[in-house]
Amino acid sequence: MKAIITKVEFKKEQEGRFGMQYVFLIGYDEKKAYYYAKKKDQTDFVQGNEAEFIEEEKTSTKDGSKYFIVKL
Repeated sequence: MKAIITKVEFKKEQEGRFGMQYVFLIGYDEKKAYYYAKKKDQTDFVQGNEAEFIEEEKTSTKDGSKYFIVKL
C-alpha cells in the first residue's frame, strides 16, 4: 500500500534475533503501526513523504490485543 506518513516517532532500541533493532511508531491514514529498523537514523519513513509498504496485523502474546506493523 501507499500512504503519506503523518508521524515518525522513535520508541526504543532492543536486541533482536539478528542484532540491534530500532522501533519506530509510524502514523499514516489515521492509523499507527510499528516499524523495526536496523539503523536508528532510518530514512524509509519520513513525515510528510509518501511511502510504499506492507501492513500486517499482529496479536500481542502478552494480552491478546491487536496492533499493526509495517514492512518494506
